[in-house]
Amino acid sequence: MKGHMEISEFREEWDGTPNFKVLSTGHLFFCADITYISEKRGEETGQCSVQITRNGMQDGNIDIVEGDGFTSEKHHLQLNAKFQEYEFDMNDKSFVITGSSPKMGGAYSIRLSPNGLPASWR
Repeated sequence: MKGHMEISEFREEWDGTPNFKVLSTGHLFFCADITYISEKRGEETGQCSVQITRNGMQDGNIDIVEGDGFTSEKHHLQLNAKFQEYEFDMNDKSFVITGSSPKMGGAYSIRLSPNGLPASWR
């Protein structure tokens, strides 16, 4: 449940800022600057749209839309609090996801920082 608390703190921080959408379902939808660090690929940065599901069976799931060099073939883009750890970084107001997998060559982290740009599913 810690992951869900971290999502709530993240939402409280960003709710009401430009292009940070809280949908009628409670889901969060926004464009973010993303820093993806893995043992296999080092540091990669880009901008992608992100949805965080906030209810139902998928509550806490995070979906990063493919783009800007991030692909599901090379990166984990569908994340789940059961398999990754979530943390709201109060210092820079970003959301940090950490995990470990063979796909990423071991430990990895993903830092999501809403950037105020419009989000899109494309």
